Amino acid sequence: MRHTGFKIRIFPTTEQESKFRQYAGIARYTYNWALSCRELAYSATAGQYGISHSDVSYLLTLERNYIDWMGAAPRNIQAFAILDCDAAYKRFFTKIGAYPRYKKKRYSHLNFSYEYQPGVDFNFVPKAGRVKLNYKDPQYKIIIANEENL
Repeated sequence: MRHTGFKIRIFPTTEQESKFRQYAGIARYTYNWALSCRELAYSATAGQYGISHSDVSYLLTLERNYIDWMGAAPRNIQAFAILDCDAAYKRFFTKIGAYPRYKKKRYSHLNFSYEYQPGVDFNFVPKAGRVKLNYKDPQYKIIIANEENL
């Protein structure tokens, strides 16, 4: 099954804009955290074993209990960050891409991915409310916000 992402122009309020910036920061932190989990697991087993996606997701659930500000973003955003980390590793091991690097706040774009839930109002983002959108086709699956949109 292939997932397709679309960039959609959004018109957030100032409160929503600050929440989206927070979501982007949480996504960056989650990606870096997942990358460090994979590196620790690989080095702890002397390069014989890695850590699976489900193990990283489980560890993230435990991590969310200790870090209060991680609960400010919907879980989908963090799940997509872990999937991005997994995809980067797959590209590396299939010799398509370079070794995954940590995302730095200074050099990375403010972006996050969010999956559209069927049966839910399309322009509603949990914990941010209704967002004004400009799109032509209502069949979009993923909302991607980046700093150009904020």
